Amino acid sequence: MQRLSNVANRHIAIHAGRDVSMYPVLGFPKSGTTWLCQMLADALALPFARLPLLPVAMPCVLHGHWLYHPKLPNVTFAIRDGRDVMVSFYHHQRMMHEAGRLSSFFGTSGASLERSDIRTNMPHFIDHVFDRPVGAGLNWAKYNESWLDRPNAVYVRYESLLENPELELRRLCHEHGRPAEDWRIRRAVDGWSMPRLTGRSPGEEDNSAFLRKGVRGEWTNVFNDESRRIFSERAGAMLVRLGYESDADWRAWSDPRDHDRGQ
Repeated sequence: MQRLSNVANRHIAIHAGRDVSMYPVLGFPKSGTTWLCQMLADALALPFARLPLLPVAMPCVLHGHWLYHPKLPNVTFAIRDGRDVMVSFYHHQRMMHEAGRLSSFFGTSGASLERSDIRTNMPHFIDHVFDRPVGAGLNWAKYNESWLDRPNAVYVRYESLLENPELELRRLCHEHGRPAEDWRIRRAVDGWSMPRLTGRSPGEEDNSAFLRKGVRGEWTNVFNDESRRIFSERAGAMLVRLGYESDADWRAWSDPRDHDRGQ
């Protein structure tokens, strides 16, 4: 039902979303879209229609990983470093598998893997999710490519939200033509902060939780030389285009741990 409702909501947003005042928050999975939805909904004083079982046609904030359409209105598009997306997505897939729910990687090739050994498994995982995209219908590079430089979207980086959520949230509201009072912005940011929701500070990890760690740059502790090579071949150009790297030289860095292990 949720899948059918999601399809219906996209259709409604395309054809009536501007008149109804629907605000889709879109992005590749594990790009902070749920967190952003929660804050934006509070800042705009709108409900967050999360995982509805029935189609929605009312003023609200909607969450999705929808493909681009020129008539989708009021889109907020979240961008995140694809290497960190891979790390977060790996842990999400692992959690889903251990909970007995759908997990395309661990449910197929993952049976013989030591699931906690993310460094060893990451090269294969990157290939897997690029060849068999889950959630967005396109891989990370192609999905972002389809949405970049669109006039019907405003953009925000996950990393910028981590660094200054009040500033970014205020900017998004303004760009959507609905400036929010400072007290609403502060309340939204505080109410949906990681310490408030989990009792943990950003960086304190809980692999069993949807809000696992809430940091940037974790890929530097996970990617071995092979992971760097594969991700560079798959999506290096998009990293540069999004400004996460200035050129392809980032992949040349070598982690001594890989050579110690004979990798």
